[in-house]
Amino acid sequence: MTPDEWKQQTAIDVANMKRLAEIIDAYGWPGLRFAGAASQTAFLVLQHADHASQSKYLPLLHDAVKRSDALGSHFAMLDDRVRIADGKLQRYGSQLSTNPLRLQPIEDEAHVDERRRSIGLEPLADYAKRFGLTYSPNAAKGSGLAN
Repeated sequence: MTPDEWKQQTAIDVANMKRLAEIIDAYGWPGLRFAGAASQTAFLVLQHADHASQSKYLPLLHDAVKRSDALGSHFAMLDDRVRIADGKLQRYGSQLSTNPLRLQPIEDEAHVDERRRSIGLEPLADYAKRFGLTYSPNAAKGSGLAN
């Protein structure tokens, strides 16, 4: 995207997050029971929002997952994204980096599949295959990458 297109996209993201915040403040997290399939839109808005908004609403998304009112995959992706932005290791292995394409480092990698399973995610090796990666725990000192 060009700089002008990024500027336009950022304005859209800010407006969307403002509206999502209004909905959350009025009704709580717009989960599956409240919004049905549109609950994915709420997640996508938050996933592309500023870090402060992501951090603020992450606990609400987590609570919705505990109530089976949101997808565990949504929580995992947002939790990992927030943790990486905070300079921490990801928990669920959902975030990748490029050049070369690889999984971002994972906290307590020996138990990542247990964490993934606990919120309804497939094993990390299966997830990695979608990106053309072969996952091997601790393949590169905690990076879990191989290709």
